[in-house]
Amino acid sequence: MTSKPRPTKVEFDRPRTKYVQLRFGDLVQILAMIDSNGQSRRLANKTKGDDHKIRVPSATVLAVKELVAAHPEMRRSPLGKRVLYARKAGPQIEKESTTAGAAPIARAAGSSVATGDNLCCGFDAGG
Repeated sequence: MTSKPRPTKVEFDRPRTKYVQLRFGDLVQILAMIDSNGQSRRLANKTKGDDHKIRVPSATVLAVKELVAAHPEMRRSPLGKRVLYARKAGPQIEKESTTAGAAPIARAAGSSVATGDNLCCGFDAGG
């Protein structure tokens, strides 16, 4: 009986700069491939936190929100609701408080497809 082969370390080209420009369509296909191979949870766990954020153009955010809003099964899901009714964290403004505790953080209202305001997208690594 032979033993199960151990995975070998695969070499790959590392990014040469701090940021990499990538088409959104390619990102969607990459995430679909990861999901079809059952690795979504592992990726979500690896990319939690403030170090892993992406900037998405407002037009792309609006297209995603319109797609989710057009399909009732996606619109009713918890993730679909997060996409449609996401709230963006506004500038962290410390308000004066009478107590010595932590200062509250001011929040800006988010956007939705209904209002046509596409300045915000609350996509995050959450779980």
